[in-house]
Amino acid sequence: MRESKENSLKQQVEFYKTAVANAPNDTAALLRLGYALAKSGMYREAEETYQKALAVEPDLYLAEYGLGYIYLKEKRYDDAVLRFQRAININPDYVQAYYRLGYLYWEIKDLDKSQELLKKVIALESNHAKAHFYLGKVHNTLGQWDKAKEYLEKAVAYNPDFDFAWYQLGLAFQGMNKTAEALAVFQKALEINPKLEYIYDQIGRIHWRTNNITEAIKNHRKAVQCSSKAAYLWKNLGISYIKNKQYWEAVAALHKSIQLNKRNPAAYYYLGYAYFCLQEKELAAKNFVAVLKRLPGHKKARQYLERTGYVKEITEKGVGPGLEEGQSLEEKILLLKKRWSQNTP
Repeated sequence: MRESKENSLKQQVEFYKTAVANAPNDTAALLRLGYALAKSGMYREAEETYQKALAVEPDLYLAEYGLGYIYLKEKRYDDAVLRFQRAININPDYVQAYYRLGYLYWEIKDLDKSQELLKKVIALESNHAKAHFYLGKVHNTLGQWDKAKEYLEKAVAYNPDFDFAWYQLGLAFQGMNKTAEALAVFQKALEINPKLEYIYDQIGRIHWRTNNITEAIKNHRKAVQCSSKAAYLWKNLGISYIKNKQYWEAVAALHKSIQLNKRNPAAYYYLGYAYFCLQEKELAAKNFVAVLKRLPGHKKARQYLERTGYVKEITEKGVGPGLEEGQSLEEKILLLKKRWSQNTP
C-alpha cells in the first residue's frame, strides 16, 4: 500500500513537472506540483514551486498554505505561522489553514491558541473530525476529562474509523476512573488497527490496577510483538512478569529493555529486583548501583542494594547479566536457572 502511494506521488511529480515546463505561469499546475513534491518529502523543490506560483499570483492563498505546511513539517514554526496567517488573511473561510495553525500550536504546547483556532475550524465546519480530536487531546492534556470526552465522542461519530480518537477517548475514560468504558473503546481502536502497541500497553496497565496479571502479560506481549524496538514496552512486560513471580522471564524482558535504552533507571531497578528475588544478589546489586548513578535519591534501590550485602564491592562496571566471552543472554539465564534450581529446596 505504501509503495503504491509512493509510486503514485512519483507519477504525479513527473506529470506536473511536464505540465509546468509547458506552461510555466499556470498556477494550477504549480500548486499541484508543489503539493506532490511536499507530500513526497521534497521540501526544497516544493518551496521553490510555491514561490513561483506566488510570483505569478501574489494573493494565492493555497500557495501560502503550502509553504506553511512545508515549514510546519520542518518545525520552522515562526515561518509556518506567518504563512498560515497570510492564507487566512487572503481567505478568511479557509478551514484547513485554521486547522493546521491549531495543530501547530498544539505541537508547541500553546494550548490556549490551539483551542481558539480549532474552535474556529468547528465553527466553519462542524463535522471536522480532526479538529474535535485535537480539542479532545488538549483537554486530556489538561486533565479535563469530561470536556475531552465530549469532543472525542464527536470525533468518532464523524469518523468511526478514527483509531487514534478512540484511543484518546479511552484515556479520557481512564481519567474519569471508568475502567470498563476505557477497555471497550480501546478494544474498538484495536478492531480498526490491531497494530497499535501503545493501546495494548494501556490495557496491560489497567490490568495491573485490577490485579488481572495474566491479562496484563498477554497484552504486554502483544505490545512488544507490534513494536519490538520500544524499550518501555519491554520494561512493562518485565514488570508484568515480576507481578506474576515469573522472574526469569522478567530478567529476559528487562535486559531487552536496557539493550534498547541504557538510560532508563526504572528498567535497571526492576531488573535488580528480579535478580534479588532469584537470590542472585551480586547481579541485583550491579543493577541497583546503575539506578543510583542515574537517580541518587532512589530510596528503594538503595535499600535493596544494602540488603544484597554488596554495597562496597559493586560498581557500575559490569552492570547486566555478567556474560562470559561469547556467551548469550539466553545461555546465561539457563545457567543461572540451573544453579538456582540446584540451590532451591
